[in-house]
Amino acid sequence: MKSKQFIIPILLFLSLFACTLIENKQFINITITLFWLYAMSTLFLCTAIYLYCFGDFDKKVKNKIANALGNISTRNKYLNVINISSLVLIAFNGWIVSTIVFIVTFMFSRFLIYCAKDKLNY
Repeated sequence: MKSKQFIIPILLFLSLFACTLIENKQFINITITLFWLYAMSTLFLCTAIYLYCFGDFDKKVKNKIANALGNISTRNKYLNVINISSLVLIAFNGWIVSTIVFIVTFMFSRFLIYCAKDKLNY
């Protein structure tokens, strides 16, 4: 199990959990801003990977892209639990619209990764 992919979601979850416990509105605002940055960067990177798969490259480069996509886990249950717990805490703190945007963003980014894997026949 690779722990690198858990670092940012766990830190965001822990900061959100801490600010929910201490009920500090400024800390909640900062944490939600970090969630927005995380969601938008995820969407940007997944879109770039998807568009990169349509490039006209030789077999060696296509194999490297396919191996990199193989390392991206979209069915990691621990990461899903962390993300869902974070979304529940965001909704609990009253950020309903942000919760909906994050759900759509994460689902769309997973869709792009699935399409990229399908494009490369991985």
